[in-house]
Amino acid sequence: MKKVLALVMVMMMVFALCACGGSGSPATIVDNDGNTVQMTAKELKAEYDENSARFKEIYYGGGIELNGTVESVTTNTVKLKEGWEVELSPQKHGDLLTSLNKGDKVYVKSNIYSAFVNVELKGMTDKIGYNDGSLKTTVIRKAEDQQKYKSEYDAAYNALSEDEKSFFDSYADVLKRYVQKEGIGAFTKLNAWYHDKYAYFYLENKGPASIWMRVEDGHTGWVSAPSAKALDISENAKPVLDSYDNVQEVINLYLDL
Repeated sequence: MKKVLALVMVMMMVFALCACGGSGSPATIVDNDGNTVQMTAKELKAEYDENSARFKEIYYGGGIELNGTVESVTTNTVKLKEGWEVELSPQKHGDLLTSLNKGDKVYVKSNIYSAFVNVELKGMTDKIGYNDGSLKTTVIRKAEDQQKYKSEYDAAYNALSEDEKSFFDSYADVLKRYVQKEGIGAFTKLNAWYHDKYAYFYLENKGPASIWMRVEDGHTGWVSAPSAKALDISENAKPVLDSYDNVQEVINLYLDL
């Protein structure tokens, strides 16, 4: 009788552990209405299964941030024990993909794509779809590396002057969106000038790419060739900062945060 009871208890524990699959710590999700919610992969999958049309309206392309445990790895995908499946760019994430092992703890920041079979996460640009360029926007690191990266970013930001912080706070998100949309690399040159109600930028990036950009209240317009007005402004208008070296370093860290 004791043996039977012990066997029943073991089976109950096994079933309990199976029921926990796809749960774990919830992810932080920013849905398409701008709401921040905490959900597990299992809960998000249930939303999809109940009403996929509503899922697409609320969650498709939404931002997601999570910590998870590696279950398996392919040439372009990491499956996590908690039920998430992250598609990556072999060009950007290849070194990480080859270094991951089952059981590794990782940090992921990406976008929600689907939950047809698994809950799929993919970097997406402007929520209109994905390609290799947009897949590069996914941030994934081993948990300990993410902690180091975040500490490096915080230290670099805190070392900025008040003017540099003001510049960063005003334009870092605009510059990050530009890099993600164009699928290019970090900034190698950054200059900016104020004129009337606009900020004019001249930017060079690893890629290579160069562009002139005009920004007003977070809205941008850019061209690959400068207008006569832009050239005049760059020669005669007051620079936003005396030097951009420090703020460029922080912005480049922010691109992959």
